[in-house]
Amino acid sequence: GITNDSRDPCVDTFGTGTLPMLKHFSVVARGAPPLGGSEVVLKVPIVPKSLTAATWVDEGMVKCIRGVSYSTRISPHMANRMVDAARGVLNHLLSDAYIFTNHYTGSESGKSLGYGISLVAETTTGCILSSECVATYSGAYELQLLEDLGMQAAMSLLQEIKLGGVVDSTHQGLLFILCALCPKDVSKVRVGKLS
Repeated sequence: GITNDSRDPCVDTFGTGTLPMLKHFSVVARGAPPLGGSEVVLKVPIVPKSLTAATWVDEGMVKCIRGVSYSTRISPHMANRMVDAARGVLNHLLSDAYIFTNHYTGSESGKSLGYGISLVAETTTGCILSSECVATYSGAYELQLLEDLGMQAAMSLLQEIKLGGVVDSTHQGLLFILCALCPKDVSKVRVGKLS
């Protein structure tokens, strides 16, 4: 399979942005398009019958930004170029921004080369807002510039923060599903622009 693509949330966004809601998750191997080669294990317990309605309306202020920049089947220093570009945007607004790098080789790297960056902003009230950018192929099978990808991810995260809400646009659907699974009480949540 493919763990990182521009069509769906990547495994890093799912792990860092969704993990507060879903804790039973592991990445066995990472894969990039077109050949994939990844393996993800997700264990979801049965939804308890006693879910309670949620009141989650205070998004708070951003206190820190964390992220992961990854590369597969390319030089390890390439991930650092995405980090430098993203931090160039984020450090003007917040000094507490740490982006880690991961480089995958061999059986962990899937069957195609690729790279991407996933960023997560944590607020003072515990809300998690995320954004991600992964390399996409143009018609000539050329990848995007690493610096452009890092800046795009940072600007996308800032846009999610600007829109407000207790979750980012990627996780709105999951939030609404969880609210629908609650008993007949009314859940009250604040979201940004509907995605």
